[in-house]
Amino acid sequence: MTANLMNPLAGPEVSASGLPRALARLLIEGRGLSAVLDRLASGRTAALHETIAAARPALLAALAQARGGQYLVILPTPDAAERAYADVLFYLGAPDDGAPSGVALLRSREESFGAIESPSERSARTTLFETLADGRPLIVVAAVAAVRQYTMPPQTFRAQRFVLRRGHHTGWESTLQRLHALGYERADVVGAVGEYAVRGGILDVFASTADAPVRIEFVGDEIESLRSFDLESQRSREEIESVAVAPWSESPDDEAHATPLDYLRADAMIVLDEPTALAAIEHALDEEPVERETPRPALADLGPAIAAHAALVLPGGIESTQTPSFVPPAPRFALECRPAEHFNRQIELFSQRVREWVLAGDRVVIVSTAVSRILELLEAAGVDAQRWSAASRDIPLGRVLVDAGSIEAGFAVPSLRLRILGDREIFGLPPKRVKLRAVKEGVPVTLADLRIGDYVVHAVHGVARYHGLRTETVLGVTQDYLDLHYAGSDRMLVPVTQMHHVTKYSAAEGAAPRLSRMGGADWARAKSRVGESLAKIADGLVRLYAERELARGHAFAPDTPWQAEMEEAFPYELTPDQRTAIEATKADMERARPMDRLICGDVGYGKTEVAMRAAFKAIADHKQVALIAPTTLLADQHFRTFSERFASFPIRIESFSRFSHRSALRANLKDLAEGRIDLAIGTHRLLQKDIAFADLGLIVVDEEQRFGVMHKERLKEYRASVDSLTLSATPIPRTLHMSLMGVRD
Repeated sequence: MTANLMNPLAGPEVSASGLPRALARLLIEGRGLSAVLDRLASGRTAALHETIAAARPALLAALAQARGGQYLVILPTPDAAERAYADVLFYLGAPDDGAPSGVALLRSREESFGAIESPSERSARTTLFETLADGRPLIVVAAVAAVRQYTMPPQTFRAQRFVLRRGHHTGWESTLQRLHALGYERADVVGAVGEYAVRGGILDVFASTADAPVRIEFVGDEIESLRSFDLESQRSREEIESVAVAPWSESPDDEAHATPLDYLRADAMIVLDEPTALAAIEHALDEEPVERETPRPALADLGPAIAAHAALVLPGGIESTQTPSFVPPAPRFALECRPAEHFNRQIELFSQRVREWVLAGDRVVIVSTAVSRILELLEAAGVDAQRWSAASRDIPLGRVLVDAGSIEAGFAVPSLRLRILGDREIFGLPPKRVKLRAVKEGVPVTLADLRIGDYVVHAVHGVARYHGLRTETVLGVTQDYLDLHYAGSDRMLVPVTQMHHVTKYSAAEGAAPRLSRMGGADWARAKSRVGESLAKIADGLVRLYAERELARGHAFAPDTPWQAEMEEAFPYELTPDQRTAIEATKADMERARPMDRLICGDVGYGKTEVAMRAAFKAIADHKQVALIAPTTLLADQHFRTFSERFASFPIRIESFSRFSHRSALRANLKDLAEGRIDLAIGTHRLLQKDIAFADLGLIVVDEEQRFGVMHKERLKEYRASVDSLTLSATPIPRTLHMSLMGVRD
């Protein structure tokens, strides 16, 4: 058995399709948007009425590609900002020269007492402000709460930045003082962005806007070398010439403060999304009870800054007759946009409507994570649909174009005879959300998380008690040491460069170990006894798994195009550990030896997604899959989750439990035995003797530790020749230990 342990880290992807550019050209040609663009180009204000939330990211991307420059888009809520941010990413595509080089989401700074802010989020905010302060093109999407926060003035931000360059005399002490003054935190080991660590004449620092931490070696006050290093392994990588250090603390002082609007260029454009809703949310935020009062500007205070820029006002469907004071006067323009029709998995109705639209001469654009599936469905319905190609430049009338991507919702523009549909309208699937990647924080392979008094194990000398880090000078070299105390008065100082010899002691909860004696034979005897026990376990496992090793399982075929489409429909970004677990699981399935893999991760870390992709791979190779859960509630949850994800594919899923209706259960048992059911999801009911599969290829067991002995004996019968995937947040210790050691392999 092989184990995968998972961490919840994730990150965004940006579409580079040519469709967004063609769509931008089409939207700009419309009378409403072209007139608005002309007015905004001269630095004036315009109000564009009759739009809807789903269409505004596309309109904004069209303006950005035509006009270029910087943009600040203010929306009522953080959720609305995240949805708009994800859609602008798609509609912007790969920008032309002069167009904004990217899209950034400005999240609110956590200001409640005692709150812990994510280093990755804080780094993203600093990087955003640096981009704006340097005058580079950027679209900033922000909720009203994020805009109403004071920050460091841009001139102070620029003045405090400095560069550490190889060969320069920057001064050792002055560099440390500058880092401290900019808000960087000193740590024993750099574990996240915004930290620095000192070891002798070596300075490790993870600058706020850098992609990776840097190890800087000083000789006196001169920088001799700079090398980036890996956050987890702490190992140095390639050499670099310099690193730019920007402020880590953005909190303003008592005398000088600014708002995000102060970072914008003079020719930047501000977009006000539904001003009445902005005013209502501002009032609600001011009414909320807070632990401590933090000064923040009102939208009315930002009115002069808004009026100093070109502004686009996007009124909602219901606007107050009294215009909020922060909204500058603007002439009225109109571009009618309508919500897209929803089909909710009614494929026949969807195909019929598309056929009618084509006959009427409408332009139909479908944005989906299942492009091949959409093309197959439309082809079966007699609709001529084409996948968008790099050679295409325009969206002609009476044509259906399908492109890969994910949008929040579709919309229609009657004046352009344009209809855009997404997965939500066709399959009822939520869009793929873009998540901030937490790549600037990690868990280094060090003892920085140890607490004084913890027990540790040294590979040579055995169990000791940790008494903290000490700085000592030995033979003229000053460095940090781990202070370890053994039995009696024995004591040892371990250099931090030899941390790999020390691990944290782990045993049954509350059990205190006996300290080893340095130079004694007790630690050697303990290791010898463990070795003998492991030999006995290994001997038993060899016999236990002899049948499994000799058995010939099914070697599953490589991934199909449908597999890729199903995986693209996952509404979140895969974490690195998820990706590793999925790749390892697929590799095991493609071997002839039956798979026995344990996926270990806490609740919410994405174990089900690994199982879902493995199940789809088995079904695509014409094999049946059984998913067994310990409770009816959990089995029902899996049934609904799998049904939603597999809805756009011809896969039959049925649920088996003690609550299943008797007549339906009889029919399902017959269909299962005859191979007409692809995926069976249930409780221990699936382990009873009357259950028969026509061609079982994969069994997925959720929380195996909650099944009884008799159930596990039944599972062993399946596992002799069938691929097995076990999911658990709290696996049986022996199972986890053997999996991590690879004993069962």
